[in-house]
Amino acid sequence: MTDRLLRGLAVVVAVIATGGVILSQIAFRESGSDFVSGLAWPVTNIIVGALLTIRRPRLLTGWLFAGIGFFGAVGEAGRLVGLAGASGSPAWWVTAGAWMYTWAWIPLLYLTLIFLPLLFPDGRPPSRRWRPVTAAIVLIAVGATLLASVQETLDLGVDSGPTIVNPLGIAGVSDIEEGATGPVLFVLTALSLVIALAALIVRYRRSAGAERQQLKWFTSAGVLLIVGFVLQGALDGMTGRRIEIIDIALFTLPPAAAAVAIMRYRLYAIDRIISRTVTYATVTAVLIAVYLALVTVLTAMTAPVTGDSPVAVAAATLAAAALFRPARRRVQAVVDRRFNRAQYDASRTVEAFRHQMRDDVDLDRLTTDLLTTTQQVLQPATTAVWLRPTGGRP
Repeated sequence: MTDRLLRGLAVVVAVIATGGVILSQIAFRESGSDFVSGLAWPVTNIIVGALLTIRRPRLLTGWLFAGIGFFGAVGEAGRLVGLAGASGSPAWWVTAGAWMYTWAWIPLLYLTLIFLPLLFPDGRPPSRRWRPVTAAIVLIAVGATLLASVQETLDLGVDSGPTIVNPLGIAGVSDIEEGATGPVLFVLTALSLVIALAALIVRYRRSAGAERQQLKWFTSAGVLLIVGFVLQGALDGMTGRRIEIIDIALFTLPPAAAAVAIMRYRLYAIDRIISRTVTYATVTAVLIAVYLALVTVLTAMTAPVTGDSPVAVAAATLAAAALFRPARRRVQAVVDRRFNRAQYDASRTVEAFRHQMRDDVDLDRLTTDLLTTTQQVLQPATTAVWLRPTGGRP
C-alpha cells in the first residue's frame, strides 16, 4: 500500500471509531462525568495514532495506538449498546453489542500491555532473535480473540446480566475467562507481559541518544500511570469516591508521552521533567510529614492552655510554608546529582567560571578558561575565541 492509502485508512479508522463511541455514549449515557471518562481512553489513543500514522504511515507504533483506540471504542460502544437493551428480549443490535464487548478486550489488553512495550518506539522487536517470540505472542492474542468471539454465550461484564446466546457460537466453547482456557490464558498473558518488559529493559540498556530519550518519555508515563492509579485506589478506599479528572489525566498520559517521543517535540526536556517531578514529590512528602508531626506535638503542648484553638494548626502551616524553599533547593541538588549528573556538573563548571571571571583581569587567562569551560560543558568539535581589534574597525 502507498503512503497516501495508509494515511487515508488511518483517517477512516479514526473517524469511524471516534464517531461510534461518541454516538453510543450520547445515546445510552446521561452522566456528564461518565461521558467524559468513557471517551478519554479510546479517543486519545485514536487521535495520537492518527497523528503518528499521518506523519509516518509505515511506522507500526502509530498503528498500535490506533488499534488501542479502535478496540477500546468497539468494546465500550458494544457494552453500552448491550446493557441498554439487555433488560428485555435481546434484539439483534443488543446481541451485536454484547458480541463486540465479549472479544474486544483481548486485543485491547495485548496491544496496551504487551505489544507497546515490546515494539516501542520503532515498531520492531529489539533484535531479530525476538521475532519468533513476537510471532508467538501474536498467535496467542489472535487465538484468544477468536475463541472469545465463538463462545456459546456472550458476556456484558455484569454479574446479574441476562444470558445472551452467541449466534456465531460453537458448541462446547465456554467463557474464555471462566472455562478451562482461563488459567492457560492467564499464564500465557503473564508470560507475554514479562517478555515485553524484558524487551523494554534490553532496548533501554542498548539505546543511546534520541532513542533513549524516547524510552524515558514512555517509561515515565507508564510509571506515573501506575502510581496514579494506586493513589486513586487508596483515595477511593478512604473517601469512597473517585476523582474523574484524575482518571482522565492518567488515561491520556501514555499516548501523549508517546506522541512527544516519536515526534521528538522537546524530546530532551524529559530529564528536567523527571528531575522536577521527583523533587516536588519528595518535598511534598517531607513537608506533609513535618506538618503532621508539628500539629501533633504543638497540639499536645498547647492543649492545656488553648483548648481546641487552631493555633497549633496555624503554626504548623506557617512552619511548613517556611521550609518549602530551602527544602526544595536541597532536594533538587540531591536529585540533580543522582539523576542528572551531566547537567549538574555543567552548572557547577559554569558557576565556578563566573566567580573566577569576576575577579580575574588577565585577558589571556580568561580566554583560556573560557575555552576550557566551553569544551567541558558543551563538548563541541572545535572551539575558538574571536576578539575585536582595539585599533578601530577590522
